[in-house]
Amino acid sequence: MVSRVADALNSVKKAVNGSRVHVYGVAYKKNVGDMRESPALDVIEHLLRRGATVTYSDPFVPALTLDGHRFAAVTPADALAATPDCVVITTDHDVFDYDELVKKASLSGPQRSSRPSAVRRRWRSHGSRTAACSVARRFR
Repeated sequence: MVSRVADALNSVKKAVNGSRVHVYGVAYKKNVGDMRESPALDVIEHLLRRGATVTYSDPFVPALTLDGHRFAAVTPADALAATPDCVVITTDHDVFDYDELVKKASLSGPQRSSRPSAVRRRWRSHGSRTAACSVARRFR
């Protein structure tokens, strides 16, 4: 998935190194706080190794420590207000407002296959373009 983030960023002439990436959901599955075997942890770890600044939102996981880095969850509204270079949905919690995310995100990177169909429809209606097996869209 990190290579897809890199492809999405490269499509707008940005590198992973130095980019601000926001991850939506770090729990293993939607609407729970269990992080055991969560793919989001690997995504965050690999993004950090490649030099990205990573933040996350997850109402079920208020804080986490990964490879010595301490993270505190930020609200989705605060995350979008900080204008990350790319957002990634790793866990599709029901509390996330995907319509708002699509409207305000500058670039949406790869999502797990469980992403809500409403987000997919919204991408298509905005004329999305494809980047290496993932939907990457430059929003206005």
